[in-house]
Amino acid sequence: MRKVLLLGFSKKASNKEVIGQFGEGLKVGALALVREGRVVTMKTGKERWRFGLSHDETFDEEVLTVFVDGSLLEENKTCDVRHADFYLKLTPEEIDVLQHVEKLM
Repeated sequence: MRKVLLLGFSKKASNKEVIGQFGEGLKVGALALVREGRVVTMKTGKERWRFGLSHDETFDEEVLTVFVDGSLLEENKTCDVRHADFYLKLTPEEIDVLQHVEKLM
C-alpha cells in the first residue's frame, strides 16, 4: 500500500492508544535522515523505496522524494505493506555508539 507515503495517511488514525496515528512519522523521519546525508531505503514485500531529495521547480526547493524501484507487482495490483525492512548506513563509530546504548537498556 503506497498510501503510507502520503503525508497525513494512517491506518491507525482511529486508534488513540497507538503511536503513529497522525501519518507523518515515516515521512518526517526520512526527511531528517536524508537532510543529514543518510541513505534511507525501505523494502516491502514487493518493492524497494529509496528516499531522497529532488528539486521542485514550482517551489524552487529541495523536497523529499520517494523513488520506487524493483516493482514486482503486475499492472493493476496493489501492495499491502504489513512488514517492511529499513536500511540505514552507519559509520563504525555510530555502530559502536548504538551498541553501547543497547547495552545500557
